[in-house]
Amino acid sequence: MKQSNKLTLMIIDVQQGFENKKWGERNNPDAVKNLYRLLQIWRERKWPIIHV
Repeated sequence: MKQSNKLTLMIIDVQQGFENKKWGERNNPDAVKNLYRLLQIWRERKWPIIHV
């Protein structure tokens, strides 16, 4: 029996432009690393991913 999966990972507005010094120090230095970990898990499980 195939299990129905209602999970979807939505990645919204992740930009390298925020690394510019004019924006100041980031308040979430691990965000990209954590997002990459989530993306790996979703891809391994072949769950839906939406990039915006």
